Amino acid sequence: MMVRSLIFVSATSVVLLCAAAPDAEQLGWHPASDAVVVTTDSLAYCHTLERTIETRAPASFQNVRLLETQGARLCDSGHVRPGIDRLRRALQLLRHS
Repeated sequence: MMVRSLIFVSATSVVLLCAAAPDAEQLGWHPASDAVVVTTDSLAYCHTLERTIETRAPASFQNVRLLETQGARLCDSGHVRPGIDRLRRALQLLRHS
């Protein structure tokens, strides 16, 4: 069972309210076998995406290489989520080309 928390902040106190909520399987929702897998937004995941692009993309794919370079630069400078976004877009271009 998943617990959701809500914090109310006032000038004098902080109140924490917790409510129990059923998880997705208890509600009868089961992800499809081809559903997108959610991973953690981490620098290691950025590097995994970079390696995947490097092994799949020919040098002639300039748009893919540009997105890869931008994504790697963002990840290395601490902007992991935007970096992952660019790297995923590069992979999408590869898949549809």
